[in-house]
Amino acid sequence: MFFREIQGRDIQTYDERYVLHIRGTKNNRSDRYVPLDEDLRNTIAAIDPEPYEYISVTRAGNKHDQQSFTRLTERLRHDMNIAMGAKTKDIKYETLSGQTRTKTEIYGPKPLAEDFVPYCLRHTYCTDLKDKGIDIRDAQYLMGHSDISTTANIYTHGNKDTAVKIAGILDSQITTGGTTVNGGKRHKNANDKNQQALKKAK
Repeated sequence: MFFREIQGRDIQTYDERYVLHIRGTKNNRSDRYVPLDEDLRNTIAAIDPEPYEYISVTRAGNKHDQQSFTRLTERLRHDMNIAMGAKTKDIKYETLSGQTRTKTEIYGPKPLAEDFVPYCLRHTYCTDLKDKGIDIRDAQYLMGHSDISTTANIYTHGNKDTAVKIAGILDSQITTGGTTVNGGKRHKNANDKNQQALKKAK
């Protein structure tokens, strides 16, 4: 379900929490409920849409079509580039009605990847779930993946932060002076035996 299809009836409460009902039809896992964070919930609450009213519409109050969605995507890219530190300058211009307005233009390099599209945020969301320690089966449900291997492809995509996190866990399991926890002593003894075996082999 595209965001432009979301209506007021899709914002629901369950166990005193706000959730979004994604009316998916792509596969048997597409139809699902995902939690809404506080900022997004407050934004939607300010709109206060009727049950069958779209929560995101054009300035004229109409449902987004492909053309208006493209413009919206370009605006998102523009704002993200500025948020990421792109250099800007304000330019004044005159409208057809004779009004003077100011718009912010970007000059120089744009930090946002050229191939960015809103769909990329799905991958970001899944990565955030992994970083927060969400079980992969729960992530599969939230993402609407029919095959858990699709979720696993993202969950197993490590980065430098993953390496640092693992190093911290390992450091917490092994302490100095030979005193260890969580099986660390067994691993240390195994390493000592390996070292002894290598010396004998020499």
